[in-house]
Amino acid sequence: MLKKTIFFIIIFIVSLVIIFTSRVVSADSGWDYDYDSGSSWDSDSSWDSSSSWSSDGSGIYIGGDLSDTDPEIIIAVLVILAIIIILSLRKAKQIDVSKVPLQKGTIKEELSYDEIKAIDPNLDKELLKEQVFNLYKDVQIAWMNFDYDTLRKNLTDEMYNMYSSQLKTLKLKNQKNIMKDITLTSCKITSIDIANGKEEVQIYLNVIQYDYVIDKDKKVVRGTDKYKNNVEYKITLVRNIDNKKIEKCPNCNAPIEIVSGGVCPYCDSTIINNNEEFIMSKKECISQSQKH
Repeated sequence: MLKKTIFFIIIFIVSLVIIFTSRVVSADSGWDYDYDSGSSWDSDSSWDSSSSWSSDGSGIYIGGDLSDTDPEIIIAVLVILAIIIILSLRKAKQIDVSKVPLQKGTIKEELSYDEIKAIDPNLDKELLKEQVFNLYKDVQIAWMNFDYDTLRKNLTDEMYNMYSSQLKTLKLKNQKNIMKDITLTSCKITSIDIANGKEEVQIYLNVIQYDYVIDKDKKVVRGTDKYKNNVEYKITLVRNIDNKKIEKCPNCNAPIEIVSGGVCPYCDSTIINNNEEFIMSKKECISQSQKH
C-alpha cells in the first residue's frame, strides 16, 4: 500500500510539472490562436499522447507487478522522465521563430504591381498595406479596450457579432486581453477578386506583439507577458463597389431592408452599413510562435 501511495504521489508531482511548464497559450482578438496546442512551438517538440501513458489510466508502464517494483526504481524513472520533459521544453523555447518555416503552399506569392493594376487600376498597393496594418492594430486595441464602436466600424457583420459575443463572455469573467507593442514584420497582397458589387482582397500579415489575458487582479491567466508572439495571418478585406440595400441578415438570413445599418428585427444582430472602404471580413492565424 505504501509503495502504491508513493507511486501516485510522484505521478501527481510529475503531472504538475508538465502542466506548469508546458501550458503557455496565447490570446488574440476573436480567439484566433489554438488554445489546445499547449505551447506555441513547432509540433516536433510535442509529446505523443500514447508514448508514456497507458490508455486504461493505470499510469506509466514500468514492467511487472507494481507491488514487486522497488519504490527507488519508480522514483528514479519518474525523476528522469520529469527531467527529460523540462529539458525538452526549455530547448523548444530557444527556437528562433524566424527560422521555423511554414508548410509549403500556406502562403501564396505576392501579386505584382502589374497584376494588381490589371484587376483594380485604382488600387494603391503600398497604401493598402499600410491600411491593413493600421486596421489590424485598431481591431486588436479595440478588442482589448472593449471598444464596440471601433469594432463595428472596422468589421463585417459576421465578425462584429462574433467578437461582441466573445467580449461579453470575457467581461463576465472580469478578464482583459492585453495587446501591445504591435510591430509589422511583413505584409503581402496575395489575391484580389471583384464580383457581385464587392471587392475582396486577401493579405498575408506577419506581426510581433505582446498578447496575454489578465484577470481583475492583473494576474496573467492566458499567454505570457514575458515574451512577444510572432504571428502570421491570412486576412481578408472587403468593400462594396455599388451601394445597394441589405436584403438579408448576414446572421440569420432573414429578409430585411436596411440601407445604412441597424438591428435585425428577427435575431437582434447588429447590421453594419454597406461600407465603401475596406473592412475586415476574416482573420485566420496560420502560424504562431514566441519571440525570446
